[in-house]
Amino acid sequence: MSNANETAANAPARRDLLTGIALAAATATAASLPTGEAAAQTRPAAKAPARQAKPVVDGDHVITREGLRLYFKDWGPKDGPVVTLSHGWPLSSDSWENQAFFLASNGFRVISHDRRGHGRSSQVWDGNDMDHYADDLAEVIEALDLKNVSAFGFSTGGGEVARYVGCHGTKRLARVGFIAAVTPIMLRTPSNPDGVPLAMLHNLKHNHVLHERVVIMTVKVVERPRVPIGERIVSERLRDDVFRVTMVCGFMDDPDVPKALANAKRTDLGFDYEPLRFSYFLTRETVVPSADPGMAPWREELFAFLMRSATTTADFFHLPLNRVVELGGHVEI
Repeated sequence: MSNANETAANAPARRDLLTGIALAAATATAASLPTGEAAAQTRPAAKAPARQAKPVVDGDHVITREGLRLYFKDWGPKDGPVVTLSHGWPLSSDSWENQAFFLASNGFRVISHDRRGHGRSSQVWDGNDMDHYADDLAEVIEALDLKNVSAFGFSTGGGEVARYVGCHGTKRLARVGFIAAVTPIMLRTPSNPDGVPLAMLHNLKHNHVLHERVVIMTVKVVERPRVPIGERIVSERLRDDVFRVTMVCGFMDDPDVPKALANAKRTDLGFDYEPLRFSYFLTRETVVPSADPGMAPWREELFAFLMRSATTTADFFHLPLNRVVELGGHVEI
């Protein structure tokens, strides 16, 4: 009994002792660690990586201007015709091995790289978009000094190749190929206002020609009665002699396109407007009733009649009829 009483009597003291040791250890640890502010002051500031003057080759990687490491394979004879292969998401250059082996065995020099964030390349969080993918492809081509390249892309790689052409041109390319590609949408739609107008695509398809100067024009109606004639034109040079012109009108203005262009300053347009040398290509879509289920037949007929009776696009925008080319098709409702 006495031993048990002694143990019970000593237990609190023993617990107090252990608690005191634990508190002392915690206090000592806390005292040895700097506060968050002090730690921030003592930690050396992170420096942004310096950009290189040009991409360089480091073994089986290309180090880009921003310091990314892009893994690549270089198969086949170095003096053979060059083929680049851009892989799909979320694959790597390994997905091309069968095709690359076949081409390399037949005398082609085949380059395939792992896109940023894929495979053995730098696993970066930022820049996973077509602009950066195209820039990375450009840096691989530049670092290896590739010329007369046949660039092929599968799925996301097709978008990469298409964006490369749009951003970096075709100076180093001989041809491009798209295999089940996710390419950017070309056609102008309400959700893609920067696309190519249907009339321009039809012109290219049927006439196989692009004019010396191309002006892609949009008429925008704003929520005010009138816009001064001298403030109606906003022009942007896309490249070479391709311009995107926006004509801004109030809801009470007469949308006279030739007059607005004629009154705009050359410095605002970026080109000389010569009415007699301009041709106007318009998209004309004819609405026709269909036998498919949907809208009531009488509604379809009425809608088609109203569309046929509406003022023509050329008349509405005061375009000279002898300078107008209408291209389009039927839209069934």
